[in-house]
Amino acid sequence: MWYHIINLKSYIKMKGSGSMENKPIRQCSYCKKELDKREYKCSYCGKDSRNFFMQNKVLSGIIIVVIIFVVSRMFGGGGGGKANDDVVQGINDVSGEIVITAEDLARAFEEDNDKAESDYKGKVVSIEGTIMKKATAMGKTYVALSTYDGAEVRDVRCFFKEQEEIDKLADVNEGDTIIVEGEITQKAVFITVENCKLK
Repeated sequence: MWYHIINLKSYIKMKGSGSMENKPIRQCSYCKKELDKREYKCSYCGKDSRNFFMQNKVLSGIIIVVIIFVVSRMFGGGGGGKANDDVVQGINDVSGEIVITAEDLARAFEEDNDKAESDYKGKVVSIEGTIMKKATAMGKTYVALSTYDGAEVRDVRCFFKEQEEIDKLADVNEGDTIIVEGEITQKAVFITVENCKLK
């Protein structure tokens, strides 16, 4: 029995002595010398053998924060509400054209006529709206897109010049929602949009 206790003590002593067999070992990535697994600087060549992110923790943290920010902005980070409505109201899509609803266009002119003129007048705009009426006045064919109840600007009148575009109007009726592309020329009782095309 004493024999087993002595062997056990010598076994524990041998394990705890820290012989090289028990130490975790790895190689330096530069000089290929053996290092203790816990060492990050090689005692032979003096180089830091940790990866880029472990060597540059602050920079790594900044990169991670930027990636999270970009991904959240790409996939709907934003909380909705008025900010998103403003974006939808006058966004410039990839092609550079302005996209807006008839209601929002009327509101823009009513709230700040000067700003709306600088933003929209003389520019090609895609306008989405509901057809209030189709008509011909003074030899010009147009559709009137409704704005909203109580608006000073009663409608957005989209005038069609090319016969090919006028022919397409046969396929749409009052009450239909359409998208019309044209150049905003003036605002009076209604907003005038010239050289229109159905999209």
